[in-house]
Amino acid sequence: MLTRRPEAYHSKIIEASTKSQISWSGGETRTIHEQLIVKEAGINDYLVYDNYRRASLLDHFLPFRTGIDDLIRSEYEELGDFVGGLYSLRHFKGEENTAICLSRNGSVNGNLFRVEKTLTLQDRPLKLRVDYQINGVFSGLFATEFNISLLGSPYASIIVGDKDLPIRNRGFHKGIKEFYLKDEFLNLRIGYNFDEEIDLWHYPVETISLSEQGVERIYQGTAFLFVKKLYLDDSHKSGFTISLGEDNREIQNAKRKV
Repeated sequence: MLTRRPEAYHSKIIEASTKSQISWSGGETRTIHEQLIVKEAGINDYLVYDNYRRASLLDHFLPFRTGIDDLIRSEYEELGDFVGGLYSLRHFKGEENTAICLSRNGSVNGNLFRVEKTLTLQDRPLKLRVDYQINGVFSGLFATEFNISLLGSPYASIIVGDKDLPIRNRGFHKGIKEFYLKDEFLNLRIGYNFDEEIDLWHYPVETISLSEQGVERIYQGTAFLFVKKLYLDDSHKSGFTISLGEDNREIQNAKRKV
C-alpha cells in the first residue's frame, strides 16, 4: 500500500524521541520494549501522512507557489475537489480499441469546473492513450499524479534525456515531452510521451517501520507528477501516451534525439 497512513507504533517512536529514548544502531542491542534503535538520523522526518489514497491519474489543482517539497511533506494547498472526488464512468468498445471516459463536475477555488479524461487501450504494440479536456476558470498548476511501485527489483531507473536516475531519486525536470522507466531485472520498459511540454516531478514515497532490529525507513514506491502552468478562462485539451514493452534500442534512440 503506497498511501502513508498512521500506524500504532508511530506514537511509540514520537514518544521515545521526545524522551530521548532513541539510540543509534551499532551500539548495545536492546529490544523495542526497552529502547528504540534507529538506523539513520532524522527518522522522524518520514512520519508524514497522506490525506488521499495514492493511485494514478489523480488530478491536482495547485497554487503557483507549490513545490515538490510541499508534496513530499503533505503540506500543500489543494484548490480543487477532484483528488478524492467520484468520477462518472462510460465504457466504449470498438473493433480495434477499448476506451473508458472518466468525468467529474466539481469546483476549483469555489468555481464550477469539469474534468474529462478518456483512456484508450491500443494493441500491437500495447499502448494506453490518455486524453484530457478540462473546462473552467483557473490560474495555477494542474498536475496529473501517477504512483508506481516496482518493489521486486533493485535496478529500476528513470530516463529523462541523457539522465539515468535510480527510481528512488527525487527530481524536477522542466519542459520535457518524454521520459522512460526501465527495469532490466524485470525486462520492463514503460515510456511516457506528451503532446505538449510538461514539468516532471518525482519523489520516493517513504515511511518508517519498526521491528526487533529497530526503526528504519521503508521505500514504498515513487510518485510522478506531470505538471503544467495554466492560465485558463475556458477550456484546455492535453494528452499523453504510455507505451509498454519498448525495446532498449528505441529508448537509446529517443535519448540521442533529446
